[in-house]
Amino acid sequence: MKVCCDACKIEVELDMPKSGPVAVKETLPRRWRPRRIDGQVYVLCDICGNLNQFVGGLSAYLQELLNLPFNVEFETPEYDGLIECRSANIPKSRKIAEKKAAAIRKG
Repeated sequence: MKVCCDACKIEVELDMPKSGPVAVKETLPRRWRPRRIDGQVYVLCDICGNLNQFVGGLSAYLQELLNLPFNVEFETPEYDGLIECRSANIPKSRKIAEKKAAAIRKG
């Protein structure tokens, strides 16, 4: 079975198991992901589905390829998980950098 990125139209062959039903999400190539944008699910390759395409709103690249307006709603589950991380899970170097940044802001 072949799957195609809904944005850039790159196509790859999927290795499907011989028996039993399986969700397409589980067989997608590494870093490919389904993304819900404006209520519709798009299968996006590792470039088009990258979190960077969603920072600050939907990228102009995806807007053009998917023919979407500027003000669409989308879900980024891995980004939501990053927001909820606790300080105990943050690497030590990041904690140090955050303390330095806070000290600079205070003046």
